[in-house]
Amino acid sequence: MRRELSSKATPLYRWVIPAALTILAILVIWRLGGVGTPGRPEAGAMILAISIAAALVVIARILDRAKRVWIEHDVLIVSDYRKEAQVRLGDVANIEATRFVKPDRVRIHFSRATIFGESVVFFPPIHWRDFASRHPVADELQSLVTAGGRTRN
Repeated sequence: MRRELSSKATPLYRWVIPAALTILAILVIWRLGGVGTPGRPEAGAMILAISIAAALVVIARILDRAKRVWIEHDVLIVSDYRKEAQVRLGDVANIEATRFVKPDRVRIHFSRATIFGESVVFFPPIHWRDFASRHPVADELQSLVTAGGRTRN
């Protein structure tokens, strides 16, 4: 049976929040730049606002390219909403998880490159816990890989 390891809020983290932050950046720069106010340089402020907004979008799209991840028996199914890859748990080399950064992120490193590269990042479901511990999904995934004697650390 296929079970999703990633959060159902992944589209929110991946597209909605970066878009909202971009719009917010434009509005803040617009206001602080005094766009539309007599005696203020409109073109310079707009160029700055667009540059900041573009940088936020690029950073959000490049650095946080979260995937959706499911597990089915001993196979991980990874999707970026357009294409899907199946990776055996035996091909998992390492699992990392953030501890202090919210929302939580889990990075899976593979021993062989997939269509998504040598690693993928996903957001696990929200889980209230202390900041010093890893997300339970990362621990569960690590134990599944280790139970099969498949880690290559």
